Amino acid sequence: GVDTLATPVGDFTGNIDVSGNAVERCGEGRLSVVLIDRRDIGGDMHAFLKIVDGDTSATMWEQDVGSADPVKAGAVILDVDEDGDLEVVIAYDTNGIMSVELWAPDIICDETGWKPGGGHTTERMWRYTHPSLSMGADGPYDGNSVGNHHPTAQPLLADLELDGTPELVLALFDDANDDPYVLALPLPMSGTPSPLWEVQLSKGTHASDPAWVQLDSVNTAVMLTTIDYDSGSMWVWR
Repeated sequence: GVDTLATPVGDFTGNIDVSGNAVERCGEGRLSVVLIDRRDIGGDMHAFLKIVDGDTSATMWEQDVGSADPVKAGAVILDVDEDGDLEVVIAYDTNGIMSVELWAPDIICDETGWKPGGGHTTERMWRYTHPSLSMGADGPYDGNSVGNHHPTAQPLLADLELDGTPELVLALFDDANDDPYVLALPLPMSGTPSPLWEVQLSKGTHASDPAWVQLDSVNTAVMLTTIDYDSGSMWVWR
């Protein structure tokens, strides 16, 4: 099923390769939903990134991303190179190790409908991983009903440098030091990016979703809170 806590919607008209006289059938000008679900593949839970037609609920495009823990972070949609085609950023954990990936979906449609299958592995532009960081932190509760839910902050897309190019801001968990951790990644079309900015937060056990604010014509800030699940204390960070 779908575990993500956010569901983005976008117009993928620019990504659709239409053959024949199938323009109306093939979703031109319609909104589509980006979902991440998990399925059992040979006893291992895999994440599947999929784009769904908002009018017909038919699957337009789908790719097995690989083995993954429950994916709580919603996908992020943007046009990285401003060519009219949309890209999709996903962030997830595999055995507690975070990965960020940029995908450029090539959607195929003809008179018979969508062609979601086939291999789309070449449409992954890059993958960034970090061995000591994870998207999800250990939950504060035990038990089957409310335990093991791994609280996860949602990704933030923000133009940190006010240069017209957005970055991805992630509030993570540093497994090595048991601290929240904030990281900002540039979003190139190719080549694995290196963090633009990163910081370990020394107070709290769990981080909120990050927020972005433009302070003036040249300065911006990222803000978030952390809490300590033992004491209930909260800190505000800028």
